[in-house]
Amino acid sequence: EEYMACAVGGCAGCVVEVQTESGPAMKRVCVDGPVFEAQTVF
Repeated sequence: EEYMACAVGGCAGCVVEVQTESGPAMKRVCVDGPVFEAQTVF
């Protein structure tokens, strides 16, 4: 685990790529997470 830089989605320091129905997308862990379905991250 790591500290988040801003924790409100402003800095985009916690962005991860996830798979969606329409293809790859970038999601912010602090806003869209912190929990993601395992099959979308790998």
